[in-house]
Amino acid sequence: MRTMTQRFSQDEYLALGAMQFQFQQEFLKGLPSDQRAGFKKVRNHPRTDEELKKFEFEQAERYQRARLMMKNLLKYRLDNGGNLDALRKFGISTQTGFNFYDLRAPVLLQYPVNTPLRNIMAREGPVNAGVGTSAHWKGTTDLGVKPISVPEGFRAPVRTPNEVDFTSVYKEFGVEGALTFTAQWSGEGLVDNLADQHLQNTQSLWLGEEGMILHGNCGTSAFQGTAGNGFVLGTPATPVLSQAAGSSSLTSGTAVAVAVVMITSMGYPSTTQYGYGAQHSVAGGLIPYQQLQSPAGENYQMVGGTSAVSALGTLSGNVGTTGNVVTATVTNKPGAFGYAWFVSTNASPALSNAYLYAITTVPTVAISAAASSGAQPASAVGLNLDNSYTSLDFAGLLPQAAWAANNYTWPKGGAQWNDMGGLPFTSAGHGQVTQLENAFENCFANWQTGYTDIWCSHDVARSLTAAIMASGTAYTGMQIVVQPGSQVAPTVIVNGYPNRYAVDSPGGAGVIPIRVHPMMPPGTMYLALNKNPYPQSRIGNVLAALIQRDYYAIEWPVTSRDWTFGTYVQYVLAHRLPWIPQVWTNIGTYSGV
Repeated sequence: MRTMTQRFSQDEYLALGAMQFQFQQEFLKGLPSDQRAGFKKVRNHPRTDEELKKFEFEQAERYQRARLMMKNLLKYRLDNGGNLDALRKFGISTQTGFNFYDLRAPVLLQYPVNTPLRNIMAREGPVNAGVGTSAHWKGTTDLGVKPISVPEGFRAPVRTPNEVDFTSVYKEFGVEGALTFTAQWSGEGLVDNLADQHLQNTQSLWLGEEGMILHGNCGTSAFQGTAGNGFVLGTPATPVLSQAAGSSSLTSGTAVAVAVVMITSMGYPSTTQYGYGAQHSVAGGLIPYQQLQSPAGENYQMVGGTSAVSALGTLSGNVGTTGNVVTATVTNKPGAFGYAWFVSTNASPALSNAYLYAITTVPTVAISAAASSGAQPASAVGLNLDNSYTSLDFAGLLPQAAWAANNYTWPKGGAQWNDMGGLPFTSAGHGQVTQLENAFENCFANWQTGYTDIWCSHDVARSLTAAIMASGTAYTGMQIVVQPGSQVAPTVIVNGYPNRYAVDSPGGAGVIPIRVHPMMPPGTMYLALNKNPYPQSRIGNVLAALIQRDYYAIEWPVTSRDWTFGTYVQYVLAHRLPWIPQVWTNIGTYSGV
C-alpha cells in the first residue's frame, strides 16, 4: 500500500494522460464543428450577448466534462490499489498558507514584578524648603543612665546622653527606553507600543529598586556619619586546604593551590531582574568592572561586585593518594554570597597559573580535577582590586546588617550576621527552632524588642517549615480542627513563627510572618524590623525612602525618527534602627525527618 505522501508513478501518469486525451476527444465529438474549433483555441472575451451565451454554454460543458474526468481518475487510482488521500494532497490545504492570522490582543507581559519591600516601605517627602544632596537626622542611643539612689537632701549625678549624627546621600536611579516612529504605528490596532514601553520602563525601575533596597552597597566611605553604611570585602583570607578519599582524577604527588574571590549579592544575583549586570561564569570568567555608556555618549564605570583575589592557599606537600578530593574553605565575610575558586596544579603555583574552577554560593569547594588552562587566570586584569561596592548605590538592608556586624557589638551577645556553614536549622521540638529562639532572645536582651518579619529564600522557607514541624527525628503530631464544609490540604504550610518576646503585645507574645522573597540569596534568612518598637522615640517609620525627587519621566528632544525617554527616581534608604536586624547565611537543607 502506498502512503498518503506518495506521488503517481511514471506509468500512472502515462495512463492518466491517455485517459484525459480520450475524454477530450469524446467531448469534442459531441460538439458542433464551430464549437470544436473554438474549444481548441484560446477564446477572446465575449463582446456580444450571443457570444456570451455561447461562452457560458461551453464553460458549463467543460465543467461537466472535467468532473467526469476526475471521477474516472479517482476510480482508476482506487481500482489499482491507490490511496484517495494521496490525491487530495494536490489540492489546497492549510499547509499552502492561505490562512487567516488569528492574532489576539493585547500583547501579554509575561514576567513577574514582585517588589514587596518597595511596596510596604514608607516614602517620606521633603520636610524643609529644599532637599539638598543628603538627608540628615540626629538621634541618641544612650540616655547616660546614672544611679538613682541619693542621700537625703542630695542632688543626683548629672547624666549625659550621647548624640549621633546620621547622614545619607541621595542616590539617582533610572532606566531608558526607545521606540521608532514606525514601531509605534505598526502596533496600532494591536497594542500601544509607546505606552507599553513607558510602563515597562517603570516596572524595570521598580525591580531594580527592590534589588537595591535589599542588596545595594555603597561601601563604608560613601557616607558620613554612622548609619546607613555598607561594607567592603577587600581581600579575603587565604583559603585553607584539606584532602580526603573520594572520586578524583588528581594523582598522588599533584601540587594543589587555591585562591578565592568573594562576590556580593548584587554581583551574583539570585534572579536576572536586578544586579550590576556582570554575568560571572566559569566559562566567561569574572567581570570585576565594566564600562557603561548612556544614549548621549556618556561613559562611566560599574563595578562587578567582586572582592580582590586572595593569596594562594596550598596543600601541605602534595596530594597524598591518587583519587583524593581536595577541599578548599575560606573564612566568610559579612556581605559575601558568591565565591569564585581559582585552582593551580602547577609545581610552582602562582596566580598566573591558577584558573577559574568553580563558582559556589557557599565558602567551600571540593576539587576533584585540575582546572582548565583555558579558563580565566587569577592574575586577570581587575581581579587584584576590590570592586565590591560603588558610591552610586545606597546601602540596602543586607549591607546595613553587614555594616552593623563589622562595626557594632551587641552589649549582651548575639550577632547581626550568622554564617551556618551549610548546616541546617536545629529542631528543638514543640514547634521550636533553636536558631530562631536564640535570635529572638538576644534581640530582646539587647534592645527590648522583637522582629516583625522573617524574610527567606525559597529553599530556606522549606527547610524552616520542616524544622518547625519536626521533633528530633520524627514529625510532631498535631490536632487539626476542621469546620463543616471546609477543605483540608494534605500538607501543612507554616506561615508564621511564635515570638514570646513581644512587649507591645497584650498577651506578651506574637506571631511573626514567614515571607519568601524572590531576590533573597539561596540559603539566606533576614530577620526584619519594620515597626517602631519605642513609642516615645519620635522615630515614626523605622524603614523609609527619604525622597529627593519622586518618579518622573523625560521624553528627550526628537533628533531622529524615534522616541527616546527615561524614567527616574532619586532617594535614599533610611533604617532608623539598623543595628537590630539579623542575617543568617549558608543555611543547609533540613534533613532531620
